[in-house]
Amino acid sequence: MTSTADVVLKVVFSLMIAINFLGNSLVIVVVMRYRRMQTPMNYLLAHLALADLLFAVFFIPRRLLITEFQHPSGWVGDFLCRTFTHANLSWVASVAAVITLLIIAWERYHAIIHPHKSLGRLTKRKLRKLIIMTWILSFIFLLPETYVISYSDEKKGCAFFFPDWLGKADSVLWLFAIGLFPL
Repeated sequence: MTSTADVVLKVVFSLMIAINFLGNSLVIVVVMRYRRMQTPMNYLLAHLALADLLFAVFFIPRRLLITEFQHPSGWVGDFLCRTFTHANLSWVASVAAVITLLIIAWERYHAIIHPHKSLGRLTKRKLRKLIIMTWILSFIFLLPETYVISYSDEKKGCAFFFPDWLGKADSVLWLFAIGLFPL
């Protein structure tokens, strides 16, 4: 990449981080600060804002610093690949955002189709459990990728070392669980 293109890319990503941080932080602050805004739906929107904010915090800086960062090898490199430098934490936040959108769609469906039934109504207690389950499921979803990624001396960076069957299973899981099912 040319130095001009590199500078433009870094400026654009920096603006994206600033806009993401400002917008999502405002959503979270408004919902948490004003009692009138503390409804289950607004908590879900604040949770979605948090997941989007975490995605940007863990993903975009990786793209900004990729040219300046010399990845260490050994167990430190493996640890960094599994946590920060290959963006697994940002993918956890991304999966949490998808699950949160599914919960919002489910809640809205029940509010519109069955407005007088309490089956789909979210209480704060149900919501708390759903949010905790969202993050647990997100971490579980990323376990296969976290398990097989490590530092590669040949590539001088992070690489997946999937057994053939696990790589295919992981691809199918992403396709159906994060792609087609939410659609």
